[in-house]
Amino acid sequence: KMIKSGAEIIDIGGESTRPGSITVSPKVEWKRLKNILKNFKKKYNKICLSLDTRKSNLMVKGIENGVDLINDVSGFNFDKSSLNKIKKFNVTKVLHHMKGSPNTMQKKPTYKDVLLDVYDFFENNLSKFENNKIILDPGIGFGKTLKHNLTLISKISLFHSLGFPILIGTSRKRFINQISGKYDSKERIGGTLASILFLLMQGVQIFRVHNVKEVKQGILVYNKIIEK
Repeated sequence: KMIKSGAEIIDIGGESTRPGSITVSPKVEWKRLKNILKNFKKKYNKICLSLDTRKSNLMVKGIENGVDLINDVSGFNFDKSSLNKIKKFNVTKVLHHMKGSPNTMQKKPTYKDVLLDVYDFFENNLSKFENNKIILDPGIGFGKTLKHNLTLISKISLFHSLGFPILIGTSRKRFINQISGKYDSKERIGGTLASILFLLMQGVQIFRVHNVKEVKQGILVYNKIIEK
């Protein structure tokens, strides 16, 4: 359904990384993932398959089953052997910023300057990667207050100077509720689309979303308008 609705990347994961979530064992995570991983490329061989995991053994198993993209919310810091174990594979990696862990990240996160701190994190970690197949994700909602999120979104174009594509996930995030108050809605499509269209204006290339068709529709209309 997501592919028919216009998704070009499918991101799958067997462990929740929402605020307050707890770590699951590799065995449980693999049990949740294995059927999808083993069958996805048989049916959708031209669609980019992204694996959201923090564990190196699962990364390797995923790549061996056709995963194109590794999306580790810990910035490859949870499992220190991750980058070493997957360096022999020519796979793209998302360098994601998160403060703390999913269980602790929203407990009073503080920065000297969130924009520069995240920029420094990217700059300091890029040298760890053996190839240039890297995507940057500043981690909206991952150890960030409303003010931090808004600063990163509004000033996102700074990260283009690092020379890599940018991935942003604002879909259904809590900051939309914090802004909209009594106008909040279950799927937060309005707030999601508003943030995505702004980020599109700033040159962001990849968006992680839930409501694929609605976002695709919004982007198509936006692109047609700016063509004129």
